[in-house]
Amino acid sequence: MLDSACTSYPSSWRQIPVDPPSILLRAVELSEEELNDPREKNSHANKPLIKHVEECSYLARLITGKYGLDERFSSALCALHDIGKLRPAWFLGSGVGHSREGAAILSSIRRELGEELGFSEGEMDLLIFMVKKHHSSLRADDFKDYRALSWLRERKEDACLYADAFGAFKIADFASANEMIKDIELMLERKWPSMEDLRKIIRGLDEGKWRKQLELVSESNVDLAAPTGWGKTYVGILKALRDMPMKLFYCLPTITAIRKMRERLEGMGEEVGEYFYFADVDLFRELGEGSDEERLIDFYRLFLPKINITTVDQLILTLVRAGKYHMRRLFLRDSVVVLDEYHLLPAPMIGALSKLLEYYRDIYGMRVVLMTATPLETYRKALRGPLNASSFDLTEEYRGLRRHKFSFIGRDEALNKLEELYKEGKRILVILNTVKEAINFYRKVEGEKLLLHSRFTVRDRLEKEERIDSCRILVSTQVAEVSLDVSFDALITEVAPIPAVIQRAGRVNRYGREAVGTNVFLMEPPSSEPYTDIELKYSSNVLSEFHGELESGEGAVLRMLAEYEKLIRERAENEINYWREMFEELLEDHIYSKNIDETEVLRELRGDPSVLVIPLEYESEVRELMSKLKQSSYLERIKIYSRIKSYLVPLSLRNKKFKSYVDSSSDLPFPLVKGLSYSEELGLHEDAA
Repeated sequence: MLDSACTSYPSSWRQIPVDPPSILLRAVELSEEELNDPREKNSHANKPLIKHVEECSYLARLITGKYGLDERFSSALCALHDIGKLRPAWFLGSGVGHSREGAAILSSIRRELGEELGFSEGEMDLLIFMVKKHHSSLRADDFKDYRALSWLRERKEDACLYADAFGAFKIADFASANEMIKDIELMLERKWPSMEDLRKIIRGLDEGKWRKQLELVSESNVDLAAPTGWGKTYVGILKALRDMPMKLFYCLPTITAIRKMRERLEGMGEEVGEYFYFADVDLFRELGEGSDEERLIDFYRLFLPKINITTVDQLILTLVRAGKYHMRRLFLRDSVVVLDEYHLLPAPMIGALSKLLEYYRDIYGMRVVLMTATPLETYRKALRGPLNASSFDLTEEYRGLRRHKFSFIGRDEALNKLEELYKEGKRILVILNTVKEAINFYRKVEGEKLLLHSRFTVRDRLEKEERIDSCRILVSTQVAEVSLDVSFDALITEVAPIPAVIQRAGRVNRYGREAVGTNVFLMEPPSSEPYTDIELKYSSNVLSEFHGELESGEGAVLRMLAEYEKLIRERAENEINYWREMFEELLEDHIYSKNIDETEVLRELRGDPSVLVIPLEYESEVRELMSKLKQSSYLERIKIYSRIKSYLVPLSLRNKKFKSYVDSSSDLPFPLVKGLSYSEELGLHEDAA
């Protein structure tokens, strides 16, 4: 009940409250506790609780209306989530909790309030559970929570609707607490650019391809295989401009690819959200000190922009209900999702995606565009089947291309060949299979050179990527295989699995028709790392057999891929099926957040046992930043964490010397590396002998 300062409702009250402030006031009156007046008590700085409820309900109503969610349930959450703050013991800065306290108040009036709201017993159980968890993930605390929500176990679609209504409320709650209502409203109301806007940013537009692309995107779900340089990049964007969904999610395999895509899309005048683990480092680097747009990282993290570029990792974590999934998953409703270069994903990740797309296909109305330049039928079948996607195989166009002439050279010839090509004024791309070999080769190179691999801090890597277009010699690893919309004159590469070699060659003479002389030089690697002995031996044999045929057309690419798939098919199918089953089990309860280690899950899916480490050279900087965290505001903490992440470097657990490199006694949040050196030029490396 309200304290003496609050007026009571008329005795005639028996109707379902029609607006959230009324719901809150009625709940306070029903309670036998002595609660403060929500019209007078501040829930946030200079904001009474009733005002916060009004702001929440306004934005939540906008979101639920757009996405066809349960406005009734979302409104009740807006009204009641902070009722625990009305206990006299709670006040701003008190440190007293309010989520569980609010759930306790609602539990004491659940029958009467449920009747007046028109909620079933199950809905009241769900409402109370969500009030209790509204500052955390939707993980069940105990068996009581599981039992209370057991009625949703066989109701997948309803569970998704309730969870997404909770997500709409949480977006609104977050926006009101941080004075972002208007910003998010404007973002949600943005319109799509026109197809003419897209035509303007396509370099050397081919009208024949444009007509073919228009034909492709008329299908609901699309499975597209086409040669490198064909223009697949724009098919997903065109699909969104044609269908005008709520949002576009463009999923790419590398950070380099994400940044390049964002630059293209911004050419249409559209705000583009960019989210991956290091997105905050990239954003704050671009904004600089003193910018008033620092909250953009929250918008991007929550998938609020019309166009979102992200990684497959983020898509999987959202759909499998990791962490606070509810604040992002709802925006995948009525969306177009593009999976570009999906052949680069390991089989376990293909299996996970296959099950997730199957699970959400119908109830979320997602339209999916699958795109690859090196199609493996095992992967295509796993993804295409659950979507019932229309297949467009344009790889026959490889037969009309003569962009590459291959030749094998000895390792001892590679440096001389590079010098020869350099003197001829050519731009050369060199790709080695390991970071160690890339660094060793780079040290021997003279000229205008650039080194790029995975063991740089993200800050240094971003700066290097900006120099790729103008560099004469790029020495790199697998990070240069995909989505670099640049064209070198020649490639020197170690033998790798066939799809990787094709992707590497796709960075050479990218837009040409016929190679005049040899422009792809292959050499045997000193070891099979990071691949298997059998993969490299098989690839070497296939390349030796078919590379001469490329002079009469790149149709040999298709035969090489077919031969490679014979090697990996059985293993890939087994891994795909295993992870489909694993994710089916993870999804079966339909609503709870998963109690999983996100980093470990992604590590298993990728088969990449890397961990983020702090180079010894940056220990003092990280310690200084850590010392500032406790006294910092929310926004300041975001910036501090971003700066800490800017010093991190991935290091593989497969490294035989990993244990000797890592200081296990360090009290820092990430392992400290003492056995390796770091420089902006070379990255994390062993000192030269």
